[in-house]
Amino acid sequence: MIFKDFLPYDLANLLIFGLMIFAGMMVQVKREKRRPHFIIRMVITLLIMVADALIFAILDQYVIFNHIFVPNGSMLWELFNIPFYLFQFFVIAACFYFLYEIKKPKYVIVITMAYIIQHGCYQLSNLYSNFTNPLIQKWVGTEMLPNFVISNLIYVAVFSLLLVLTHYFFTEKVSYSHFDFSIDRSLIGISILTILVVVVFNTLRTVYENWATRDLSFIFCAFALFVCLMIAAILRSYVTNKMEAMRGAEEKRYYKNQLHAYEMVKENVEAVNIKCHDLRKQIRLLTKNEHNEDIDKLLEIQDSLRIYDNTFKTDCDALNVVLSHESIYLNQSHVTMTVVADAKRLNDLDEVDIFSIFTNLLDNAINAANHIEEEEKRLISLTIEEKQGFLSIECRNYYAGKVDFKGSQKLPSTSKDGKYHGYGTKSIVATMRKYGGKVRFYTEDDQFIASLILPIEN
Repeated sequence: MIFKDFLPYDLANLLIFGLMIFAGMMVQVKREKRRPHFIIRMVITLLIMVADALIFAILDQYVIFNHIFVPNGSMLWELFNIPFYLFQFFVIAACFYFLYEIKKPKYVIVITMAYIIQHGCYQLSNLYSNFTNPLIQKWVGTEMLPNFVISNLIYVAVFSLLLVLTHYFFTEKVSYSHFDFSIDRSLIGISILTILVVVVFNTLRTVYENWATRDLSFIFCAFALFVCLMIAAILRSYVTNKMEAMRGAEEKRYYKNQLHAYEMVKENVEAVNIKCHDLRKQIRLLTKNEHNEDIDKLLEIQDSLRIYDNTFKTDCDALNVVLSHESIYLNQSHVTMTVVADAKRLNDLDEVDIFSIFTNLLDNAINAANHIEEEEKRLISLTIEEKQGFLSIECRNYYAGKVDFKGSQKLPSTSKDGKYHGYGTKSIVATMRKYGGKVRFYTEDDQFIASLILPIEN
């Protein structure tokens, strides 16, 4: 055995390790902003990975075959390659941060999960190899190159499967693209635990690889794989709990803002109604004087005050506040709205939730109607009725352009802005779920329909 014989194998192993770590990080990237000159940065990253692997492969072979730093056959000699892989992991982690503008908490989670994927794949491949190596050697013999190629093909196949599972069960199920919290002790603990598990089990396997029985090697691999799965489950639970806490805090802030907005709108509507009532009373007194030269102007003013009248009367006061407030924007936008509402059941809901649901529904509808050129289509229809033990709320309006339904919740976005309607639309869904209801957005005959269903308690 000479130096040049084993260098390609060491180099290949280090490159495969590095690419797997890098792929494990990339599969978790969702909507992260790329840093400027991303392609150039990616080329630099790949060159660094190759250079790093080549340097350590040469160093590893030089040390092992020349026995300069550690004596041949000792435990240190067997474990000498572990620091190489750890160092390469941190180099790749730094390169990943070099590519993306990613928040530090998510960055720690991504690199930790990538190491779990790689090590879990490594141990799973070892388990598989315990049973298949004798068969492979019978098939291709004991030559190093065929055995090396087949074992690494198995390694890559297992890793690809784990990447798909990670994408489906972690990245897709746990959306943490908007993480906004500090790195705490729990996250640091999980990351350190991951590195310790990798080092300890690699150490045990390396030390006992040449002397342990097949059964003992199997136990090491199986237990290491189990620990990787447990750490992945802990990390997923940690991310889920953090996201739920953030979502709860966001909803509380949104509710507080909506409460403030509702109180302001309610006060304004009441103040406007009082002022309009007093003003109309004064106008009536002035118009009784037939000799008043300004009678025509007074009548014109009286007529203009009608837009502030609450022309929509329902059995729900909170809904009346919303309709009165929105009627001003309807008049300014020259949009006609019809309301057919059996709304007494809405009184079972929180007033702020009623305000939030209908304000968002009508704001979106008015905004869509503003883009309609045909006056006869600048219409909004709001219907509230009881159907078979459910309260049905339906808002219809014509729209211009194309409406796409994106995301797991199928929320609408227009081709003009290419974005979701914002937190308002999401808040409708969240509020309806709070009461056990469902929301459906769809289009029909050039109309956009928001259909909300609430169960009615007896």
